[in-house]
Amino acid sequence: AKASGAMPDPNGPQGGREWSGLGYTGTLLSHCTHITEAMAKPGDYAVFGPFPGHHVVTLVERVGSDWKVASHGQDSDPRYTTLSSEQSYQPSPTTFLSAF
Repeated sequence: AKASGAMPDPNGPQGGREWSGLGYTGTLLSHCTHITEAMAKPGDYAVFGPFPGHHVVTLVERVGSDWKVASHGQDSDPRYTTLSSEQSYQPSPTTFLSAF
């Protein structure tokens, strides 16, 4: 998110410092604005699982009724896939968050 120019840090000011690297899915869920999928735009996030969240992807591009997403978390990432594919094996619910 920092490289994309998102300001302020979507994880919130950890200890009064922006972009401290201390954020995780729980801080995104606590500090970002919760939105509906219909309101989502490229650059927003989808978090899977109940609080504090299990995994997060960045929404890249809407394709019909689905999204292309960038998934991070493995050494070989980022991996580009679809939201529906991620939802097929990630825990519910899916929470959409505004990055801006």
